[in-house]
Amino acid sequence: MDIGLSFMMMMLFALSGGSELLSLVPTEAYWQAKQVEPSAAVLIEDLRISDQTDPRPLIEQLGDKESATRDLAAQRLRLIGAAAAEQLEQARDSRDAEVAMRAQDLLDELRERPKTASIRRLMTIRTLGEMKSAEALPVLREMLVSEEMFVAEYARRAIAMIEDTPPAKDAPELAAQRQADLKLLPEDCGVVAQIYPAPPPTARVQNLLSLIAPADQEDPDHAPTMIQDMAEMLIEQAETIGNIRFDGATIGVADDIGDTSGFVVFILRGLYDAESVRLALERNDDAETTIVEHEGQPVHYIDETVAMIVVSDEQLIFSAAAQASMLPAEEMAASLAVPPDAPRISDEITELVASIDTSKPLWVAIRVSDAYRHAPVLQMFDAITIEGTHAENGLDLSAEGRGPDPQQVADAVESLKGYLEWTLREMREMAEHSPMFGSFIEFFESIEVEAEGEVARGTAKLKQSTLMPIIGEIN
Repeated sequence: MDIGLSFMMMMLFALSGGSELLSLVPTEAYWQAKQVEPSAAVLIEDLRISDQTDPRPLIEQLGDKESATRDLAAQRLRLIGAAAAEQLEQARDSRDAEVAMRAQDLLDELRERPKTASIRRLMTIRTLGEMKSAEALPVLREMLVSEEMFVAEYARRAIAMIEDTPPAKDAPELAAQRQADLKLLPEDCGVVAQIYPAPPPTARVQNLLSLIAPADQEDPDHAPTMIQDMAEMLIEQAETIGNIRFDGATIGVADDIGDTSGFVVFILRGLYDAESVRLALERNDDAETTIVEHEGQPVHYIDETVAMIVVSDEQLIFSAAAQASMLPAEEMAASLAVPPDAPRISDEITELVASIDTSKPLWVAIRVSDAYRHAPVLQMFDAITIEGTHAENGLDLSAEGRGPDPQQVADAVESLKGYLEWTLREMREMAEHSPMFGSFIEFFESIEVEAEGEVARGTAKLKQSTLMPIIGEIN
């Protein structure tokens, strides 16, 4: 799967209730994919092996006369992962043909999925926590000082689960990030938005994949199979680029958007292995990728109309445009080099943003440009704002649209109500053949909108289950 699409999927997952890639993979599905029957003793031993710093004795065992010994040595080298790469490189030139062949095979696996060992380590830690394995506490406590990405955090969570205590929350400081990222957006944005969803309880996250595949009375094996397939797709991504934590995104859409014009920008915040993502982009065989340096910042251009700037382990910028000349990547690289003192978006958009509670997990500001007026639902308005507040199973949305004429606003509201009725009729028919449309029906049924003079106000409930079928279709 394309790396850019992976990050966009991660945003949808986060908005639908999750915030971390691996937390969306049930541990049962992970071990089934690895064909491992996990036990506390086996998992604890795996963690001890993965911390081994000298892989040379295991490499020697790759040439053992016993097949079982050779296989066990290879498996343990997989647990060590990248830390064994240098010695494996040397072993490729071994005079022992078996050692050379197996070393090459392990290096090929490492190149294809370089984060396999680190992902297994994280899933092992999490599984021990879910098992409430008290015998794992000593090795887990050793990992509290680990500098490897996510390991100490996972160890804290596992210990909290075993000891049945609330986990410590190391929430990142987001307010300053949100303000800084607004200043990076290009000038000619017609839509500006931010999504910063708070992570839900772990137990709820682990059940998110089940929302994609509701139980099928006629084929009871369909949902479990679909969930397993989805989990294995996520595992493949994680083993390629590592685990990803999504804290939030700042989004900008061009004010002149159409089939041959416009752009969209996502400034993503969270935690991920930037170097692994850079390598994956360079090795991407699914698209033509070129690297151009702007203001000292490497920009990865994918098929000319997509660009990614891998800024750091905490920030990534993704942009796409209708034409290569419209990509704002160079402009944004310049802003990274010399951060602007204030947002460069228009005064109209700035005023709209000022009218919004930007501390909320979701907000959108839209200045309705001439290009946007081609959409019938927007043409009677000058500006629209949307805010989202956390609710039990998703977000409560409130929207406000302002227009120049009360009668035109009232007509627009009636037109919107008619469109909603038509959409619900169509979806109810489709739901008879595909249950996934049930979640969309709930969303559209929750929409209420009324006109009050020059202002139209609306509310809706966006549940986790509404977005999950979209992700299933992407897969």
